[in-house]
Amino acid sequence: MALEFRSQMDDAWYDARIVMDGYDCLRVKFIGFPDDHDEVFDANNLTSFKDIAEFRRRFRPVSVQVQDNECSQVAKGTLVCVAHAVCPDDRRFYDAVVYKVLHEEHRFVKGEEECPCSFILFWRHGPKAGCLTVQDLENICRVQPRRSKMNPLLTSFLETAREKIEITLSKICATPHEPAYDEKACRPSVSQRLKQKHSETYLK
Repeated sequence: MALEFRSQMDDAWYDARIVMDGYDCLRVKFIGFPDDHDEVFDANNLTSFKDIAEFRRRFRPVSVQVQDNECSQVAKGTLVCVAHAVCPDDRRFYDAVVYKVLHEEHRFVKGEEECPCSFILFWRHGPKAGCLTVQDLENICRVQPRRSKMNPLLTSFLETAREKIEITLSKICATPHEPAYDEKACRPSVSQRLKQKHSETYLK
């Protein structure tokens, strides 16, 4: 199953595949990159259900390049995955939201439709996070909806992490805790209250 993964190294999206590395570890392998770029994640390092949810959100179906005849699908408010040139031969992909579309009449060159429209995008993360920039359609990919059914290996890894958290929580709950104080011991008895009341009356 094809996946995109948002790397923890540079926060960019990459085409990737996953393999189990032992029982507790998941290895993310980036397509087109050598093995020394792999990122390995240990289930023991996901110590809360929030950690699990955040890690799950780093995976999604592969985004699809928008074709020239599909530019009408890139409307205001659309979430897109956009190429950012870090240097001339290094493009990385980050999420942005379409802020405005500057429509131009399409032209046909040698029978092929070409889209000259411009798209003003608000970047959600990456080097341009929080900024507006103008992009051509050729740099824009359409983000695919997440599926309810996940990659089986990812499901297994997250279940392992969840089980470890539940075991830890059950051990904490099973450990007897002494109260910080004895409420009955701190509360004055009836005789003590009567003595205090008599003392206050006498002093008056």
